[in-house]
Amino acid sequence: GDEIRWGEELAETAKLTVVSADGLRTALGGEVKLSSFAHAGAVVRNAAGAVPPLGQQEPTGFDQGRVITPGEIPNGYPTILHQINVQAPAAGVNAREVDLLLIDGCINDVSVMTILNPFTPPDQIRASTQSKCAALTEVLLRAHEVFPNALIVLTGYYPIVSMRSDLTALAALVVASGALPALVAAPATQQALANNSLAFVGASNAALAAAANQVNARSGVPGLVSFVPAPFSDLNA
Repeated sequence: GDEIRWGEELAETAKLTVVSADGLRTALGGEVKLSSFAHAGAVVRNAAGAVPPLGQQEPTGFDQGRVITPGEIPNGYPTILHQINVQAPAAGVNAREVDLLLIDGCINDVSVMTILNPFTPPDQIRASTQSKCAALTEVLLRAHEVFPNALIVLTGYYPIVSMRSDLTALAALVVASGALPALVAAPATQQALANNSLAFVGASNAALAAAANQVNARSGVPGLVSFVPAPFSDLNA
């Protein structure tokens, strides 16, 4: 996954993967082993076409010669496909004994900077999101191939900006995306960013839900992938 699954800027105990493992440990009353390959900036894939064979990276694109950086540093590599196809399973883990996968991805393919550009039309974001998020379908099928006995939870995204947001925390990003510094605090700028955020969330929710349904149908395993939208409101943006 990407920075949402990694838990960028969060304390280790507050990361979703750790919170989920702790919750399962309490509910099941037994040992829960956690392995994570997510990191900030991860994209779904770096190339189009067929998914490479198990254990192989994609033959073209930025997989070649790239360096793995600490999880807090935004980096498209390793891609989410690479995490599943090459890095996983973790050392000492039997892939057939893995019970649950938490997966997310596609916001970095669309680009946070594009979403935070007040001059980007919402329809452009919707079209790009539909295309980029749909690429997770083949990645999820490969995840099932690698971990044949695991259920998959595919999580959605939340709005980056709403009309209740404090834009001072995002000012540098908004300016870097193309807005003039004097326009950052303007109500029209905030409305544009809120519209873009909702466009991305709506389109990604639809595309990710469709990807989950396709994988369930193509795998022949009903309920294999469950899509879970983020339960956040304007107050959380």
